[in-house]
Amino acid sequence: MIGNYHGENAVNISDIYGGHLERSAGSLFIPEYPCKHKHYVSFSMARITPTRFKTSAHNKMWFISTIPTFNSPFEDISFGDSYCDDMSYSGGLFFSYLYNSFYKIYLGGTIGYEKNECTIVPFHSANDSILGTYTARDYIIAAEAKFYYSIKKSFRSYSGIGIGITTRSHGFEQKSGENLYKTEAVPTFHLNFMGLRFGDRIAFFVEFGIGYKGIINAGLSVGL
Repeated sequence: MIGNYHGENAVNISDIYGGHLERSAGSLFIPEYPCKHKHYVSFSMARITPTRFKTSAHNKMWFISTIPTFNSPFEDISFGDSYCDDMSYSGGLFFSYLYNSFYKIYLGGTIGYEKNECTIVPFHSANDSILGTYTARDYIIAAEAKFYYSIKKSFRSYSGIGIGITTRSHGFEQKSGENLYKTEAVPTFHLNFMGLRFGDRIAFFVEFGIGYKGIINAGLSVGL
């Protein structure tokens, strides 16, 4: 039976659909679960960062070659046809802060550190014929923003972006005893395609993206 659409029992169709549209638009920005904390700090480690990729794969097919070619960062100085051996890598270490500025939008920043070290060896030489030890240290500072798609009590999903500066320190300790040093500042960025946070106030998180935090970045997040 069709209801009465006139008089005091009249139904305003615009109220029904208008309210539905308003709730739909609001759900894009308003969390499903009320956030108890406005401030968040996190500690994380990144793998396969840009520095690691360059050190491991320069002039080589990354998935095939196991002998990374060394490319000298020092102007007018060449080490010839050489490669990195006995490589060590700290991973990217990051401390980040985020502030819940507007519903699902979080703003903040991050600082990071990364170290790569290897022995430079000429191709077609004996194992004891080394040129020296190369060390690269990266110090990263960047502003970041994140948008949360879903905020529930024990699970959150989000994406984000970061833009900043990397100060890179190169050092080469030659076998001859002469040492070379160089420091440069370069712009850096990070695109976080997808982040997943598991937990409430204290939570584990993992992020997948590209940039200074690597392809995979995982750690611990705490709400304050």
